[in-house]
Amino acid sequence: MNFPPNEPPAVPARSKRKSAKENDNGLQIQAMYTPGAPHTTKKRRVLATITPEEQAIASAAYQEKLLERLEDEKRMREAAEVKRVEDGVRSVLTAVQEAGFTSLFEFQKALHACKNQQISSQVTRNYLDDHAPSMLELVAARQPSAADHWASERFLKIIQKEGARLVSLLIPESGIEVSTVLQRYSIPELLDEARDVAPHLCEMLSTAMAYSEDGLETRKHKDVMLASLLSAIAQTRNERASTFQIVGCLYLYACGAPRSLFEVLNHAGFALSYGSAILKLKQLSRERLELMRDIVRTQPCMLVYDNMNIAFRVNEQRETSKDHFDNGTTATLIPLFRVKPSSLHLSLLTPRLTRRITYNYDPGKELLPSRQQIEE
Repeated sequence: MNFPPNEPPAVPARSKRKSAKENDNGLQIQAMYTPGAPHTTKKRRVLATITPEEQAIASAAYQEKLLERLEDEKRMREAAEVKRVEDGVRSVLTAVQEAGFTSLFEFQKALHACKNQQISSQVTRNYLDDHAPSMLELVAARQPSAADHWASERFLKIIQKEGARLVSLLIPESGIEVSTVLQRYSIPELLDEARDVAPHLCEMLSTAMAYSEDGLETRKHKDVMLASLLSAIAQTRNERASTFQIVGCLYLYACGAPRSLFEVLNHAGFALSYGSAILKLKQLSRERLELMRDIVRTQPCMLVYDNMNIAFRVNEQRETSKDHFDNGTTATLIPLFRVKPSSLHLSLLTPRLTRRITYNYDPGKELLPSRQQIEE
């Protein structure tokens, strides 16, 4: 602020103390006059009219500058983070070399083979959650061929172990009856047990077949196909693993499948041979006959039988394949529960409880008059 030239300049003056208890803690500042300074006037601010187009242009320019500033800050932070990581890695590698390790691989090998409980626990915790897959992905990204080869070898070993466990699952017990094999066989139970003993094998086949338990129903029963493939794989490794094949061959025989179909499916591992099917059928017949004898010995039964005439026709008759009839008698044994022995009668007629009264006389002699009586 400028004062007139005839006024002396003001100097700061200290305030006088009114008492000894007051503190001298301030100065009174007065305005100073600067000789020769030009007289200044304050400019008046006037609001300018801004059109919407100018406002939009100014806003776009501001946003662009703001984005550039944010990008610059982001690049600076990333560069600082990269530098921090590189410095940390460089310091760790230097420390590894100073510790006496000739390479990073030697250090990692010693780290994973360390028997110290605390160090081993730290390494194990490092692989929890998603750390282990992330580390494997880093190795695969750096050396894809080596990682793929290792994964393939590892997976083959797992499949071999699971195949052996699957074989032990499908081998029937020694001396088990054919009827018991048929009674126990169930595709859902087979798939559940197979997923327990061979999870990777089941997942691999399911993925290749595009099969899932909660998938939509289609024309083909993919669960049956998966069970068939697992059974064929087990039977290929060990012919004793024939649970599925026993069920399949008896079903084919009951459907009247030709012997050529048996041979094809037997070579593919989906069924037993025709001769084995006949042997299993005879064994099943003996088992059922023995069961019928045991039932008859213990409780009353009812027998239902009927004659059977079945015509078998072929499209092209040959010497070994001609049209023929099979004649026989079928019988069904029905156990009767809550029926006491000897309580059933052999005849369907009700027993006679009364009889007609008979008279011992000769009608010709005792009813008609004699010749002598007539003449008299």
